[in-house]
Amino acid sequence: MYLSQAAEACPASQPDLADEIGAALAEVGPPAAAVAALERAIALRPDAGHEKYMYLGQVLGGEAGLAALRRGVALLEADAAGAQTGGDAGDAADA
Repeated sequence: MYLSQAAEACPASQPDLADEIGAALAEVGPPAAAVAALERAIALRPDAGHEKYMYLGQVLGGEAGLAALRRGVALLEADAAGAQTGGDAGDAADA
């Protein structure tokens, strides 16, 4: 599958692309490929982008999936808190 190849070839300097490939694989790819791509996206930028954790939680299921979902919710809450105070909590992670 081309998405799996893209996930493997995605450069570390493109964490947004890694997030998108992981999300696409979660939607249409084999679960094992989706998990691998999402885990790579998380490794590239663990403190930004709640979506990859939400997708990973859905694909994994069980306790591991619940842990991923909780991490995604925590990032989403941090982003919301930053937006309420006029800042963007994701900016620090992007720096």
